[in-house]
Amino acid sequence: MHSNYIEKLEFNKIINVLCDYCVTTVGKETAKSLHPENQKYIVLSLLKETTEATSLIYKNKIPTFIELADFNYTEKMLKSASSLNAKSLLEVSQILKLAHSLKEYYLENNENSACLFPILDKYFSMLYINPSIR
Repeated sequence: MHSNYIEKLEFNKIINVLCDYCVTTVGKETAKSLHPENQKYIVLSLLKETTEATSLIYKNKIPTFIELADFNYTEKMLKSASSLNAKSLLEVSQILKLAHSLKEYYLENNENSACLFPILDKYFSMLYINPSIR
């Protein structure tokens, strides 16, 4: 989209307001990287996704999030098959706990969640949960 249109739409102000609602650093970085979309099929898809998310929040409540540390270093250590220090193990533990709580949030009172929220279901089904690791 042309930069003049972005200025006239005050897109930066909208992004700043959105960032104020983000509770994690990753969320704020993701919000700052957003850009306007002008392809109709993408806009329609994103609107459907937003509608599902809004419906899920109205049905349950707003899920709780915890601040996650920057995972880049730990990810590099894992990919290189290096051992993790205590801090990195705690970071992995936090991520697993967050994944578990988000999955519980999604499945709470939603026995037919795949039918009710087909777009969100693909995201929530990607969350890894291992009950033996707690």
